[in-house]
Amino acid sequence: MLHTLAVPAPHPTSVCLHPDDNGLLVTTARYGVKNPDATSGAVLSVPVPVKGTAACSWRG
Repeated sequence: MLHTLAVPAPHPTSVCLHPDDNGLLVTTARYGVKNPDATSGAVLSVPVPVKGTAACSWRG
């Protein structure tokens, strides 16, 4: 099932699931934004019903 999430920020940039918490983390842009607001350059957390997996290092 797909969902759309509206965030209170003008320029969301990336998302990831927190591995230890049921949270979706959303980063927002500040650099290059003409009229930044309080959420510009922030990391927002939204509760979700799933957990992420821990990141692992890659050595290629």
